[in-house]
Amino acid sequence: MAFSKPFLEEVKRRNNLTDLISRFVPLKRAGSNMVGCCPFHSEKTPSFTVFPATESYYCFGCGAGGDAITFVMQSEGLEYREAVEQLAKLAGVPLEEEQNDRGRPLAPAVKKDRLFAVNKAAARFFYAKLQSPEGEYARAYLQKRRFSDTTVKRFGIGYAPAGWDGLCKHLHAQGFTDLEISTAFLGRAGKNGSMFDLFRNRLMFPIFDLTGEVVAFSGRRLSEDDERKYVNTSDTPVFKKSRVLFGLNFAKNDAQDGLILCEGAPDCIAMQQAGFGNAIATLGTAITGEHAHGHDDPCHHHRLFRPQLYLCYQDSPRFPSHQEGLRYRQRLRRTPARQGCHHQQGRSA
Repeated sequence: MAFSKPFLEEVKRRNNLTDLISRFVPLKRAGSNMVGCCPFHSEKTPSFTVFPATESYYCFGCGAGGDAITFVMQSEGLEYREAVEQLAKLAGVPLEEEQNDRGRPLAPAVKKDRLFAVNKAAARFFYAKLQSPEGEYARAYLQKRRFSDTTVKRFGIGYAPAGWDGLCKHLHAQGFTDLEISTAFLGRAGKNGSMFDLFRNRLMFPIFDLTGEVVAFSGRRLSEDDERKYVNTSDTPVFKKSRVLFGLNFAKNDAQDGLILCEGAPDCIAMQQAGFGNAIATLGTAITGEHAHGHDDPCHHHRLFRPQLYLCYQDSPRFPSHQEGLRYRQRLRRTPARQGCHHQQGRSA
């Protein structure tokens, strides 16, 4: 999507660069400029400078520089379009209508605000079902894991009923269309054309982005007869599995040193409940190459938010995740920019 120059100027005008960067690193005035330690590499002497007069920044240590859009791209691992949309949302600037190369409006698709809305509606549905008589078995599992009521509420944990189309019917009643439901990976049309739920008889963990929006779900099986232990939302216009880490929306604000990378949502939640507010988790049992080298990988975030990254995975070499963890650590060791990674063995849910 090509944004018009007036639109981009308005977005940047409403997002003060100094305020934006101050959310990540402390800045001190130096004449007419602001200086601080660079958020993109380790340093003791500040070499990162913000120039308020031009609404730009530059690091004389690593060479990182740009404007508000560039900073969001670099700091949060977003693509250009995603960074512009996030800044527009923060500033309350309505998004321009998407156009083709000839400047004509494209055919309507599912807008992101509708995907955020349908995910939020689904999260509320799952949470209500957990509190209902249908969720008794799911509540028993949570009690077995010793998850407190406060933790369940904080993470919005819910229950997807075992029925065929309970969620889809509920979302239809809320005014959502088949296209919106299927695009969000919450339902799918069967051979007869009727919609059915993609999450059934599962403990549901909403996945939040860094702004607190529900963008996806991770569903853990409650029956051992179910072959798939986890069902996670596939990539959607608001969710990329290789770019989102479970629990980072909470962990980014924690004051402890280091991030603890767990294997799944239950482990992450248990760690945070136990006081390790810096725990996060990948969405699946294996660490992908994108997690190790992509824009939104754990080390990208730990470079920005924390000086250390700890891997907390299963303790048995028979499990692929253990081998993946060891291989991941080796990849980190071979990458000079990614320092401070430690591997801790443990048990997984």
